[in-house]
Amino acid sequence: MNNKRLIFVIWLVFFPLVTTGFLTLYRFFRGLEIGIEQMTPHFLAFMVTGAVASFIWYQIATMHK
Repeated sequence: MNNKRLIFVIWLVFFPLVTTGFLTLYRFFRGLEIGIEQMTPHFLAFMVTGAVASFIWYQIATMHK
């Protein structure tokens, strides 16, 4: 695994986590109680998007070898 791919994978894993965390903190500090079950759809959407993006990116990367 080269460095670009490693950075890409790390970004795909941490971007949803960081985004979910910031959204939760933002809503918490605004006084809106939010549960994990409400954040799950957002998290799953990010994960699915990331998986599809990484699959397409991997296909393109292997095609040009």
